[in-house]
Amino acid sequence: MNKKLLKIVFTVYALMILGFAGFARAESRIASYTNHETKRALTIEAVNLDDKTYDLEIVGYAPNSCYGAPQARLVPEGPNSNVLFLELVASPSTGICNSQIAPFVQIVNLPELAMSSSLDLIPGSTYLIKAHSVELTMEIPLAQTL
Repeated sequence: MNKKLLKIVFTVYALMILGFAGFARAESRIASYTNHETKRALTIEAVNLDDKTYDLEIVGYAPNSCYGAPQARLVPEGPNSNVLFLELVASPSTGICNSQIAPFVQIVNLPELAMSSSLDLIPGSTYLIKAHSVELTMEIPLAQTL
């Protein structure tokens, strides 16, 4: 009788150890999805311009849910260039996140975006706006809209 009881106690003990090990492994997998990167450029799928308000509707996605709200910026192609690249960047969010793609739609006012990007725009000039991940080319008299 003692041997049976000893066998049952040992079996329950072994199952408990295996169960705790499984929980620890699952917890470490969840923790591996936390993000320790700095700002990252996000993928832009489409951009639509409202000609009346100069609002840009930017549609795209982040590689996973580990990023906060995207921030748009315009980056000049080079010094004294009339070509501006539209980029979206996001900072990593804190906490646990998953590996699913995170789609977004962002509305940005183009003149406000140009001012917040600290660009030296030449009055009366027309600027070509491009995005790296989509075939986007917009010629806009941006300096006149400011």
